[in-house]
Amino acid sequence: MQRAVDPATASPGAELLEPIRGARSIIAGKAPPTALAVRADGREKLIIELEAPAPYFPSILANSVAYPQYRGDRGRIAGGREPVISNGAYRLVEWQPGAKITLRRNEHYWDAAHVAIPTIEYIPVPDSTTEVARYRADELDVTSSVPAQQVSALRASMPQELQIRPQLAVVYYAFNLARPPFKDSPQLREALTIAIDRERLTTQVTGAGEVAAYSFVPPGIPGYADAGYAWRHEPAESRVARARALYRAAGYSSERPLKLRLVHPADDGLRRVAIAVAAMWHEALGVDTTLTDLEYRAFLSTRDDHDRWDVLSHGWNADYPDPGNFLGIFTAASPQNDSKLADHEFDRLMVKAAADPDGAQRLEELAAAERRLLDDYAVAPLYFVVSRRLVKPRVEGAVLAPMNHNYSKYLRLKN
Repeated sequence: MQRAVDPATASPGAELLEPIRGARSIIAGKAPPTALAVRADGREKLIIELEAPAPYFPSILANSVAYPQYRGDRGRIAGGREPVISNGAYRLVEWQPGAKITLRRNEHYWDAAHVAIPTIEYIPVPDSTTEVARYRADELDVTSSVPAQQVSALRASMPQELQIRPQLAVVYYAFNLARPPFKDSPQLREALTIAIDRERLTTQVTGAGEVAAYSFVPPGIPGYADAGYAWRHEPAESRVARARALYRAAGYSSERPLKLRLVHPADDGLRRVAIAVAAMWHEALGVDTTLTDLEYRAFLSTRDDHDRWDVLSHGWNADYPDPGNFLGIFTAASPQNDSKLADHEFDRLMVKAAADPDGAQRLEELAAAERRLLDDYAVAPLYFVVSRRLVKPRVEGAVLAPMNHNYSKYLRLKN
């Protein structure tokens, strides 16, 4: 954990450890990593002191940023013969970059007696279409995903092998609040958000069981109340009429149409979504949208340059199952706040929730923060993601987890 919060490590998950006393100062470079309030008490007890009560903290400890790491020489990994010291159910015995990763059951694991499969190979595959083809050729027992456009056919041909489950993840569009046309025009942001037909999007475009999103936090987090848009139950015609009125109030019309630049990663699914949303905006409001898809590294670079986009395709997968993990990315200090939302009341609610020892009251404060976020229309949630994969009938114990963290140690092979 000291290594993770050390600025020299540049861990992208360091901020997840901020509930620990001293972490914020260390991440900011104002204190040494040894100031982190984590210490060993004997051989089998770890003591972690928090800045304030954090009911969700055990879930953070299940994130990879909190995994133990051996302090000594970690040996070579790629093509090396020296062992890599770890503490999981499996140990890495071979890594051929671009070809395969081979794991062997770790006889020193605390529950090794219940780890059924002795050796597992992970095969890197360039895309999900190729992955399905290799699965059909019996070269893979489990896929990591399947293409959305093949879901209907696979439901018909392999209903017992196709697994689909809602995931704690959301796909959304971020509006650029750092510059016009969205900087000082909440009516315009609201108009574009309302004009998206999410039911049509999830049934006709994505088509893999995705759920239309009328809130930012996905359903499925125990105790959290849905903070969705008030207009979510209005008929489609009423929504479009409202969107058109807001569009006109923002100063746009068929004679003076809004021109937008929408940037998204080079992904077939996200491209289809962008084309569909642009068509909806044009059909309902007359908006002219220029679409740009970028290789992921170029996308990340463009994301940071607010002069190059008006709308940004984005998504968020839960690091841990808590609404604060979704909403925290929109605080003014968050590096994930690509919209550049600056709402002092939203930030105040997030700070208050972070320090509230009452779990139920904390969730109410987070719901109030989410309502504030939705009312700002800084982002337009599109749909909640589903995990989807194929699993051979001979594989037992393969159950999709809500966060899509699926461990091989639970799997067994039928004889």
